[in-house]
Amino acid sequence: MEVKNLVYSFNLVDRPWIPCLMLDDEYRELSIKETLAMARKIREIHASSPLVTAAVHRLLLAVLHRNFGPTNSEEWLALWRERKGMWDMTVLEEYFKKHRRRFDLFDEDNPFYQINGEFDRSKQAPVTRLLYEQASGNNATLFDHTLDQLPTGLSAAEGARALVAHQAFAVGGGRSPTGYTSSGPLAGGIIMLLLGDNLFETLMLNLIRYNLEDDEPFPCMGEDIPAWEKDEPVKPGATRKPHGYLDLLTWQSRAVRLFPEGETEKPVIFRIFYGQGEGLDAEGLEDPQIPRVKRENETPRRVRLRPERVIWRDSTALLNISSKEIEPPKASAWTNMLIGRGFLDPSLHFRAAIFGLASDRAKVLLWREEQLPLPLRYLEQPEYVTALSDELSKAEDVGSRLWVAFNTLALYLLYPEADQREKEVKIDRDAVRKKTDEFTPAVTRYWSMLEYHFLKLLTGLVQDEEKAPQEWTEAVRKTAWSALEGITTGVEHSGRTLKAAVRARAVLGGGLNSILGRKEGQADAG
Repeated sequence: MEVKNLVYSFNLVDRPWIPCLMLDDEYRELSIKETLAMARKIREIHASSPLVTAAVHRLLLAVLHRNFGPTNSEEWLALWRERKGMWDMTVLEEYFKKHRRRFDLFDEDNPFYQINGEFDRSKQAPVTRLLYEQASGNNATLFDHTLDQLPTGLSAAEGARALVAHQAFAVGGGRSPTGYTSSGPLAGGIIMLLLGDNLFETLMLNLIRYNLEDDEPFPCMGEDIPAWEKDEPVKPGATRKPHGYLDLLTWQSRAVRLFPEGETEKPVIFRIFYGQGEGLDAEGLEDPQIPRVKRENETPRRVRLRPERVIWRDSTALLNISSKEIEPPKASAWTNMLIGRGFLDPSLHFRAAIFGLASDRAKVLLWREEQLPLPLRYLEQPEYVTALSDELSKAEDVGSRLWVAFNTLALYLLYPEADQREKEVKIDRDAVRKKTDEFTPAVTRYWSMLEYHFLKLLTGLVQDEEKAPQEWTEAVRKTAWSALEGITTGVEHSGRTLKAAVRARAVLGGGLNSILGRKEGQADAG
């Protein structure tokens, strides 16, 4: 009996796969076409993985840029107002019709976001290579106990989400059939998206000026088209610069091929081909969604996600459009221009969503998503960003002083007579440092407890420039004392340890008075 090859198909244009939270709080998976057509009714794209959320936004932005520009602010305004909250679906229908096969996840010749040239089909890996939340290869077991030998199967929708996210956030450092892997465009850094009241507003706020005729958002190095329109196969292992913004938004950092199994209507993916795709030449590259920091005589560097540092501590890098040392995401400056032209009301409050992934060599440490309220006054009036920066500096200085207090506590716990000059006390600085490191969770607690107060400061500063900083100052003071007292009250068991606690309190109290000013009626010891 003749065995026929099964023909699988899952076209992302009209098959549901994008996780959306609707305005009525219903959770739905929608196709690309449905997502764009119903954007006004969608609160936000909301995946269980922040990497998927960020990457899907970039894909949708590439579709919109390709069809609508905008080449100038007037074109943007026409999209924002004249269509009453939706894009011209006739234009999008024609585009999807023209490139329909290129959006099919299992197309034999040009499968979506996958290798379309020759490859060794015998070299197979588990589909978990695409999932950072599951154990595979160098990936640590963070949230489950999946093993390569017993791979988890993914549905077509799950496979599509994992594939799109992995192409953007792939972490380099391992071997593959097509050479050593290098990192994708978003690995390591943080990216920002402005969020509106619905998905239409969100995508429009991030739909910055795009013009092939000049250097916006950065110079084109060739034909700038998204990955699915390219006829030439990806050259695994080759390194190049992006041809332009659309090329970067849809960068193919991995040579992947999904192998579907089971029913044609409900395929499951267990195995994939997985190799190095195109290496990204990032020298001098400015991704419009990634903030950068500049130092004198230094090349601008990305603001990176650091496991020990909450993202909101770097919030001024997202907003400071007038600084010579900071390059915020392009959407910040673009939105400020729209405000200046009268296209957006500066009294509006949006949100900033920050996404990031941190890794060490080939291992993923964590990924994170944070959302911050964003009154547009910060973009319109730089003095608010300056004031916010000053208040953040207070918290940073107090955090440093808290470390000094813990170092003092460690010193006197180990060497109670360290302050007696008549006695020669040999101090092992490494031992003191190790003891101080034991108090790291208390400093982490200081920053986590401040987050609520920072969010209040962020919105309050543009409403009351006197009251908000006063409340913030007292919150920083109380939080620092709480962090120290949480440790010192646990060590006061003898005269020896009591002395260490008193010394630590004196150090912190003096620092708080110097940084924040003395609070009337409050003793230095808190």
